[in-house]
Amino acid sequence: MDAQKYPPWHNILAIFHNAHCPKILHDLKCSIVGFVFATLFLGHLANFYDYIPLWDKFVHFQSGLILGIAGFVLVYTLNEQKSIHLDLSPGFVSFFAVTFSLAIGVVWEVVEFIADSLFGVDWQNGNADTMWDLIAAGAGALIVSVAGYFWMYRKARLPFTPRLFRFFQKKLK
Repeated sequence: MDAQKYPPWHNILAIFHNAHCPKILHDLKCSIVGFVFATLFLGHLANFYDYIPLWDKFVHFQSGLILGIAGFVLVYTLNEQKSIHLDLSPGFVSFFAVTFSLAIGVVWEVVEFIADSLFGVDWQNGNADTMWDLIAAGAGALIVSVAGYFWMYRKARLPFTPRLFRFFQKKLK
C-alpha cells in the first residue's frame, strides 16, 4: 500500500507489533490483559469493588505500574536513539515516567467525574477517593521509575533496544 495513506504515528505503533521485540510485546499484552480482567471481570462482574475493600486502589496501583512502564520505555527509547541526539539523565526519564502515568490517571479521574455528573453513575466516591486513586497510581509509577532510574544509572540497556534501533535505522533510510 502507499505510505502516504498512513498517519505519521503509524510507524511508531508498528514497532510494537513487529517481531523485533516479542518479549516486550508479550509482557505488555499480559499486563494489559491482566488489568482488563481485574477491572472488568473481577471488579464489575464478580463485584470485587463491593466485596474487597481496597480493590479499587489495587487496580489504580496496577495502572500506575503499566503506565509508568509505558512512559519510561517511550522516553528511554527516544533517549537511546543516536539520530535524535537526546542526552536525558536517568532522573529526567524517571520523572517523565511518573508524570506520564499521573497525567493519564488524572484524565481517567476526569472521565469518571464526567460520567458521574452526566449519567448518574457512582464511579467516584468523593474527593478523598479520587486523591487516593491518584496516590495509588503514583505509587505504582514511582516504583517503576525508581527501578528504571537505577537500571539507567548502571548504564544497562533494555533487552529489546538494540533490535529496536536497527529497525528504526532501516525505516528511516
